[in-house]
Amino acid sequence: SMRQIFLLASFLCSVLLGSPLRAESLRVGFFELAPHVRAGGPGQEASGPAVDYLRAVAAKMGVEVRIDSEALPLNRLLYLLDKGEVDLALALGRNPERQHLGNYPPRPFFSIQPAIAVPQQLPLSAPVHQKTLRTLRIGVYAAGYMSPLMQTVDLQKEPLFGSEVVVRNLRKMLLGRLDAVYSPDSWDLRAAAA
Repeated sequence: SMRQIFLLASFLCSVLLGSPLRAESLRVGFFELAPHVRAGGPGQEASGPAVDYLRAVAAKMGVEVRIDSEALPLNRLLYLLDKGEVDLALALGRNPERQHLGNYPPRPFFSIQPAIAVPQQLPLSAPVHQKTLRTLRIGVYAAGYMSPLMQTVDLQKEPLFGSEVVVRNLRKMLLGRLDAVYSPDSWDLRAAAA
């Protein structure tokens, strides 16, 4: 089934348009989630459709946004958001553990589809069942969303922390250290594999 993920640009609209908040400048954090949001290089700003959308909404509202140029590991971003050191986060999906972090809109801004990448020599047919997945060492984002199928306790999940987790897991798979790579967003997986 599809997992609904919300951009916190919608959160920004919801909070700022629906409340008396009068911030002049908001600090925005993000984790790497290509193609939605990508870190800028040294001296460059973050980019991607989520960044463009946020800037357009903020400009219409007369609010300045300061978007960090470097992506944060998801765990660090959640910590900073919870402590109020970041005002909002781009591309942060709603789940029960994160519900307290913000005022999510009632309807999703967009939905994503989880995906699993495997080497060409290991073709999987859709749909993928637990029986098949149990035989694979699957690289996952330690702090990321897990679909109901991936929440199965007897899967061989190898969690990875930090930034660019999907890219790093794909490299591990190409080196034979993993059999598959899971991402809660198929577009992130496609962008990393390109």
